Amino acid sequence: MLTRLTIKQKILIGVCLSVLISALAVGGMNLTLLSGIMEKQLLEQQLPTQLQSIRKDVEKDLDTMTHAARQLASDPQISLWFEAGRSKEQEPLMLEKLRRLRQQYELMDASFVDRQSAAYYNQNGFLRLLTPQQDAWFYGYTKSQQDLMLSIFRESNGEVKLFVNFQQLDGRGLAGLAKSLDSMVSMLANFRIGDSGFVFMTDGSGKVKLHPDAARIDRDSLSQLAGPGAGALMTRQPFAATHAEIDGQPVVLATSYIPLLDWYLVAQVPEAEIYAELDKARLHIVLVSLLIAVGMGLLGVLLAGSVSRPLNELARLFRELGSGDGDLTQRLKVEGRDELSQVATGFNNFVAKIHGSIEQVASNSRQLAATANEVAA
Repeated sequence: MLTRLTIKQKILIGVCLSVLISALAVGGMNLTLLSGIMEKQLLEQQLPTQLQSIRKDVEKDLDTMTHAARQLASDPQISLWFEAGRSKEQEPLMLEKLRRLRQQYELMDASFVDRQSAAYYNQNGFLRLLTPQQDAWFYGYTKSQQDLMLSIFRESNGEVKLFVNFQQLDGRGLAGLAKSLDSMVSMLANFRIGDSGFVFMTDGSGKVKLHPDAARIDRDSLSQLAGPGAGALMTRQPFAATHAEIDGQPVVLATSYIPLLDWYLVAQVPEAEIYAELDKARLHIVLVSLLIAVGMGLLGVLLAGSVSRPLNELARLFRELGSGDGDLTQRLKVEGRDELSQVATGFNNFVAKIHGSIEQVASNSRQLAATANEVAA
């Protein structure tokens, strides 16, 4: 096939293919390198920073609530009031403390329980005496030797509440605070990583507890979402990440552990979004490679023309010389000092010598003819 092509065509095809292959190869290597850099930036900088920021906001609320519950449980006036038999005269002062605490921290409820008598009060007054039959949580908690207990509960109407309990292990005080987490739920629901990445929360076992898609709450778990990679996410570390496929879509899942809650904050980001810029860069590289190939093709046309033109001229002269009536006075144009110019110079010298020899033979023939004519006369 190549033997049927002219030198000009061979040069043109060779130049274009060389440039195109080189450009695509370099572009491919750059894309591979860029892909690694983008993923490294996402997993080592962007996601850890964003999850840490959200986790700090959550932990700030938890720390504030924990501090308030600890102060209430350790309040000496309330403890002395219980020890004195809960006098009716002092009760309004105790309830006022609870009301102020509720208002200060925007709580739904502020309560206090005497660990000895199980008397249960909130900001509205005395509620009842807790019993093992109805309030097993209280008796289990007081026997646990665990001072702090936090839990998040979702009501049937969708409202999410945070409960913080703190007890004096060597005293009588046990404080309980309840706060709506609607603001935090709203923050999580509206938070976006890129265009469609989002965050949700699971408990320590990986069960989904807060999620923008309410249908997944208490139904899905990290084991279901992440598959074999779930173990790498539930390591109680400040940050962990893995690749997974959810609903047929490749995603990156990352977790950040919240020790106070024993919950995980989880980020889910579609891989297609991560590499969207990479796809744009891939298209850009292909287009640039084609433009370069076209430009080099035009340059190749000029280069091939500069090579093929003198060769075509040389071939034409040889054809004329071989036809039997060739003009030996024709010469090739000599331009430059390259190899083709040297060939043209050599050809011109060769033809000039032949032309000179033929001229000499013709001159001698004419002289012989003239001499013969004289003798004959």
